[in-house]
Amino acid sequence: MGRVYKILLIFMFLLLLSACGIPSSEDRSVRGTVKDIDQVNNRILVISDLGTDDLEEGTNKLIQSNKYSEVYWVSGVRLSEFNVGDEIDITFKTLETSYPGLVTAKKYTKL
Repeated sequence: MGRVYKILLIFMFLLLLSACGIPSSEDRSVRGTVKDIDQVNNRILVISDLGTDDLEEGTNKLIQSNKYSEVYWVSGVRLSEFNVGDEIDITFKTLETSYPGLVTAKKYTKL
């Protein structure tokens, strides 16, 4: 009986660890506007349906306002290809569920 409990405990622990991300067997995608380029951490901030008025708003202030539900720091892109205000379509496999979310681009297209 003790062995069953150990296996169950290990299974629950692994399930808890996997809750930090949303793994998927299928690729997911998001389309949005580049709001910020973080050279230090080699990533861009992408916001879906970003209003033109908010493009000039400070990044931290905009994030803290929770005005947008789809906000992602995206790594795995070549920063030199983008400017603030550019549109991008990103394909990814796993989303880390923080706010902003964290994704690594599997494939991306500048629109």
